[in-house]
Amino acid sequence: MTKSSYKGIIQKEAKRRKIRILRWHKPGSVSTYEAYFESRSVRVPEPIDDHHFLICLHEIGHLVTGERNNSYLMEYNAEQWAINRAKEKYNIIDEMYIIDAKEYVIRCMVADIVVRGLKINQIKQKVLDWIGISKKEVQEVVLANAASIVLDWARKKNLLGEEVSDLIITDMPLSVAITKELYKVQED
Repeated sequence: MTKSSYKGIIQKEAKRRKIRILRWHKPGSVSTYEAYFESRSVRVPEPIDDHHFLICLHEIGHLVTGERNNSYLMEYNAEQWAINRAKEKYNIIDEMYIIDAKEYVIRCMVADIVVRGLKINQIKQKVLDWIGISKKEVQEVVLANAASIVLDWARKKNLLGEEVSDLIITDMPLSVAITKELYKVQED
């Protein structure tokens, strides 16, 4: 498929759903692409290949699925819509995109648990099945990453200076016992 073909399809997908494309970004020129619910608009990369085409569908998928609760579920639903739409309507399957999508959903899931207080037992089983991970494995990922996620979040919110957060990570790490208690998985 040519670059103009990808772009034409994305324009039709957006128009069909009354979604406005605010801007086409050169791939890699920005770190994130976005969907805006209130204005029903998206910022997407120029769809120069299957991967970037799927990113465009993903952003449209946010507005199509309408999920706005937990970020992991919001991203999962947008990924499912994009991957299924690309496969069923355009016969496009990008295995690397799917791997990246699963990793992204896991990162969002861990952030929802650590920063937003989502309980591991509240994670939807269909999401775990798609990723191929158990609740116990989610717990292990959370335990391995909790301190750095909280500190990254605090830095982004300007709640900690660089020096303070570096001290916390080196001199006062989260207690494993406390962290395990916070993020424990209840056996079914």
